[in-house]
Amino acid sequence: MIPISDRRLREFIENSYWYHTIEICEGLVTRGVSDHRPYLGKYGFPDTLIGKTVLDVGTSDGFFAFEFERRGAQNVVAIDTDTYDGSVGHTDISPAKYSNYEKKYAKNKVTSSEFQDIIESFGLQTANRRLIAANLLKSSVIFKIQSIYNLERGGEKYDLVFCGDLIEHLKHPLLALENLRAATGELCIISLSSALPKGNLGRLPRRVLRKLIRLFRMDGYIVEASDALVYRGNKAGGSFFHFHPHAFEQALLASGFKSVRIYSEFDLHDLQTKSVNHHVIFHCRV
Repeated sequence: MIPISDRRLREFIENSYWYHTIEICEGLVTRGVSDHRPYLGKYGFPDTLIGKTVLDVGTSDGFFAFEFERRGAQNVVAIDTDTYDGSVGHTDISPAKYSNYEKKYAKNKVTSSEFQDIIESFGLQTANRRLIAANLLKSSVIFKIQSIYNLERGGEKYDLVFCGDLIEHLKHPLLALENLRAATGELCIISLSSALPKGNLGRLPRRVLRKLIRLFRMDGYIVEASDALVYRGNKAGGSFFHFHPHAFEQALLASGFKSVRIYSEFDLHDLQTKSVNHHVIFHCRV
């Protein structure tokens, strides 16, 4: 890496736009949209991944990929469609809201302009934050520009597949789940963001309630809350389907996973908008 001043590098790490909060070294942390570090225990990742191969789908700035490497994974491949050049880079956006996402991705152009000296010092042309973070962390993660829709075509399988906060942003979530299944050798962990609250009604009471509804209903169609799927594409433009956890569980089973377990639920805080995003973590085995 071409020598640059520590001050300028610190400015880039602390002041440019980052999605993930990543500790580069003690006292130097990126200011991400969210900080996933306090929630790592909610995901149920194996304590050790020694000898395992891992695929991180929708890696963004690479926080989880670096975490898998830290846990000893033999090989970590991380994919995403964002090229950090200011282009939207994918088609999963409602045409009526496309301009919203042009503005969002334009942040990369601003960063590239403000920190061109830093970017060039890493031998890059754009503000590719995951590659810069990997360089600073001396990481061996393999980053690829690839869509979740192309996983099955590649034919590779990984011991652990992780897909974090991506499914809600896809026009074709069922196709995506089938591709995740095709890439999974042992375990797939999916973080479903913007999920509808699961509620406290257990499986047995739900089954009893379902029978009562079927027994006493008259004409018409009654939908249980656990079957809910909310469409938001006309509002957000790049956030399409908000699943009830049990409806998503059925979609996972239909995609070919042999067993699906809801591991945890938690609220993740957006540090910029001060909003809260409900998350549900699924463990899926083949």
